[in-house]
Amino acid sequence: MARFTGWASSKRRSRLSNGCATLSTKMEEWIKVGSAPNETSALMMQGLLEEAGIPALIQRGAGFDVPDFLSAGPRDILVPDLVLKEAREILNNTTGLGSWVS
Repeated sequence: MARFTGWASSKRRSRLSNGCATLSTKMEEWIKVGSAPNETSALMMQGLLEEAGIPALIQRGAGFDVPDFLSAGPRDILVPDLVLKEAREILNNTTGLGSWVS
């Protein structure tokens, strides 16, 4: 599990003029919501979550954090713990991606 500077919940967050969620000073935990077999699938899952207003990070799977692998190898999708349930619902309701949800 990774720890990053937090993100306010979907009901409390404010938006900047460019649409990005503002960061809070509170530390929040980012949790794995799913995994993808490669970077392309991970980017698609990240895009779906960000379209719904949920920030998402892509992290290379263990053992694949080698530049020679480029976009090959599994990726984990991380979201703030405050929106984990909402993120799972979005990915479960998306055709073709639900099988990768943790």
